[in-house]
Amino acid sequence: MRGKCIVSLLAVVLMLSAVKSVHASINIHEILADPPTGLSGDANGDGVRSSKDDEFVELFNRSSSTMDISNWCLTDLTSIRHVFGRDSLIEPLSVIVVFAGGSPSFTTFHWQIAATNNLGLNNDGDTVSLFDADGALVDQVVYGPEAGNDQSIVRAIEGTDSEWIRHEEIENSQGKSFSPGYLINEQKIELPADPAVPEPATIVALLSGLSSIYIIKRW
Repeated sequence: MRGKCIVSLLAVVLMLSAVKSVHASINIHEILADPPTGLSGDANGDGVRSSKDDEFVELFNRSSSTMDISNWCLTDLTSIRHVFGRDSLIEPLSVIVVFAGGSPSFTTFHWQIAATNNLGLNNDGDTVSLFDADGALVDQVVYGPEAGNDQSIVRAIEGTDSEWIRHEEIENSQGKSFSPGYLINEQKIELPADPAVPEPATIVALLSGLSSIYIIKRW
């Protein structure tokens, strides 16, 4: 009985490790809680500046594999703000942007409108969380008043889990207040090697071997 428990536990550990490695490839990359005034704040590109509709959250896939985030969800401190629909795919080193509302017409990147038509991002501080389809936390960002300066906050080193800075502080930002759908320094992002995750066949073979060892010892 003890041997069976060990084999079962190892199977669970291997599977959880695989899921964690895969999900770690997706991170929250840019957040616009305070769109600038005037048409310069028209982040969703529909020709109208809205303090609500032009808010956005950008996710980045830093892996070498296309990621399916269908049924994942974005939340703030108070509620679920968006659930990704079917076939929500992010290609390697690419992004998907969730706008709070409006009528975006971008064709160069994937975007969605928040299912609730509201992201509710507070300018003076909030918590944005990303959960997978099973409810496991994938990434979480806690920000303060730095997000309320007529510009987005973004990863200091794009494509990584680095600290957050104001968008205009990014190298080569040229004073831009936000950049949904692309990375300012995209040419500096290199395709990473995927984490070593055991293939299903490898896991089965390993478990079979452990089971055989257990049976031999029992005899």
